[in-house]
Amino acid sequence: MFLIPLVCCMVTMSGCGGEDNNNPVAQLTAMESPNVPGRMELDGGFSFARGERKLVSHIYTVTNLDTGETVYGPVTIQERLDRGPIKVYPYVNVKSTGVKDVSGNYKASLSVKDDAGQSDTAETTFTMKSAVVYSVDDCDATCSLASGGSGQVVCSLPASCNQAILWTNIITQANPLNSSIDENTTLWIQAIGAAGGNGTDAVFGGGSGAGGKGGFAQTVTTSTELANKFGTGIYYYYLGQAGSHDDSGGSGGGSTIVTSYEPDGSLPHSEIVLIAGGGGGGGEGSALYSGSLTGGGGGNGGFAYSNQVGTSATGVGGNAFDDSMDHWSGLGGGGTGCTEGVACGGGGYNTGYQGFGGASGGSGSEGSKGWINGGPSLAPNAGKGAEGGNPASCGGGGGGGGYGGGGGGTADGTLPTLGDKYRCYGGGGGGSYAMPSTKTDGDAPTSYAGNSGNGEVLMIFNPDPS
Repeated sequence: MFLIPLVCCMVTMSGCGGEDNNNPVAQLTAMESPNVPGRMELDGGFSFARGERKLVSHIYTVTNLDTGETVYGPVTIQERLDRGPIKVYPYVNVKSTGVKDVSGNYKASLSVKDDAGQSDTAETTFTMKSAVVYSVDDCDATCSLASGGSGQVVCSLPASCNQAILWTNIITQANPLNSSIDENTTLWIQAIGAAGGNGTDAVFGGGSGAGGKGGFAQTVTTSTELANKFGTGIYYYYLGQAGSHDDSGGSGGGSTIVTSYEPDGSLPHSEIVLIAGGGGGGGEGSALYSGSLTGGGGGNGGFAYSNQVGTSATGVGGNAFDDSMDHWSGLGGGGTGCTEGVACGGGGYNTGYQGFGGASGGSGSEGSKGWINGGPSLAPNAGKGAEGGNPASCGGGGGGGGYGGGGGGTADGTLPTLGDKYRCYGGGGGGSYAMPSTKTDGDAPTSYAGNSGNGEVLMIFNPDPS
């Protein structure tokens, strides 16, 4: 008489009370990373479904037992569930500001679900012993897979703040798109300077000169090597503001800056990661009675790529349009006469200074165009593009900001034929600078076509460097 219940259980593969023994099994380990203080490793890869069923999702959550805060998740993963440890940083998706001490006691939980809708949950506790502190802000990068199937992930830093944390709001955003990405993945950091403003057309006369395009600076490294160099995973970035097209000569574009140090009046050269020069402003078209000449174009920001390990790079800003007449057109900043650590400005009607563009002739002023995401605390006008001038005849372009600002242009000369004709000349482009690379990668770009808008900072992870 004991045979029938036993057969019931064997045939139905369920308990005779109706309990389904085909439920999946959640298995979870959680720990502080042994080689990266402050990072958690969550591994649910040994969870499994029973019979013919398959797991379709993992949901991870981590709670700080000392404060009751949820510091990670719930995060749902639906692909590559056996990928191995998920490397995360507490508070990554908590919108808060200030400093977080991540030491303490934590509880991790994993809920798994199979394709029949059945689920199971596992929990474990662990301790973070390292008193690691870092700031957390609402600064998540926007990341996407690069086209072409390379596996590269391109992350753009937002204009909503000026602080980037590689471990949290960059790597953690990039990893779901390619799980091989971590702090040792080859990383291209790119800064793109802002474009200079066009000059304006004369009401009755010549057309405007085009503003110069924003420059480019790039270094190749890894997150780990950056931390080894600077001792921090926090970086500060300032996106250059594009020059405007007001009533005269265009203003120069602001530089884009990446630094390991939050400037407090100065920016030590040893803390600079990248500076990308802004484009020079274009000249105004001259009036009918001054020859109706097209304004001179502004110079482009410099191109700097450290393609040799241990060697920095400086990119000279482009000179403004030059027609060989007697005039002042802006010269690019960061020229060959500059020495390492000295951001010398380009010549022009007003010479560019250390880090900011020279004013144009006429009523132009220094340092009008700064950054779209809050400016660094630097010496007055440093890194800014200069305003274009507006003298009676026509306005010259302002110089671009950068590692050596571009010189300003003006209508200082006359053409020798057909009367008294003035051309309004553009400003020079700002110079660019890149810190020494720590790795080489043949895939990294070696040219750049120039930027026509506000500045950008990109962090591109390349898991398969050449």
